[in-house]
Amino acid sequence: MKILQDSYDEIDEFNKKKINQIIELNQDKEEVQHKLLQYQDKMKTLFDRKARERYFRQGDMVLIWDARREHNGKHAKFDNFWLASFKIAEVKGNGNFIIQNMEGKFFSLTINGQYLKHYIQ
Repeated sequence: MKILQDSYDEIDEFNKKKINQIIELNQDKEEVQHKLLQYQDKMKTLFDRKARERYFRQGDMVLIWDARREHNGKHAKFDNFWLASFKIAEVKGNGNFIIQNMEGKFFSLTINGQYLKHYIQ
């Protein structure tokens, strides 16, 4: 906009007012973006303060969240979504685990760590 101002020798009052409004609008936009980034950083720190890292090792006893029953109204109000105790057979990395039940039967698929919780007897 400043280039437009410089390119015209004489600008009438209407165009001058429009150019100033556009400049103010851009400044307001930059200020809002800066405040948004500050807000996002604040929310991230608040979330990180409450978030816990869960470390699972081979041989740990875990419970598995039954995500299939969570949706689609396939459950009653007080149903427990944590499936019985399982054992971590192998750590695959990136938060994925191979699970086996107490009889030693392995799951065919890997389980994401967000669906696991430590089981304390």
